[in-house]
Amino acid sequence: MKNVNNATNNIENNEAINNATELKIPRMVPIQTVADECGFSYKTLWKMCKENQIVYIKAGNKYLINFDKFIEFLNTGVQE
Repeated sequence: MKNVNNATNNIENNEAINNATELKIPRMVPIQTVADECGFSYKTLWKMCKENQIVYIKAGNKYLINFDKFIEFLNTGVQE
């Protein structure tokens, strides 16, 4: 009986690991990093965050921009 329970637990654990690997974790980067990589000024990116033009979160006093969504915004001009 113990082996059956262990086998069931192993299958459930493997399914959980497979589901976790399918998740796409967003790359959240500070404004300064985006400014350095993309050539925008810090102030311009900060204003874009304040006006909700780009996807970001505020962690304490830092703004973290979703880099993938930002690049998508640059390519299409539309925020999803």
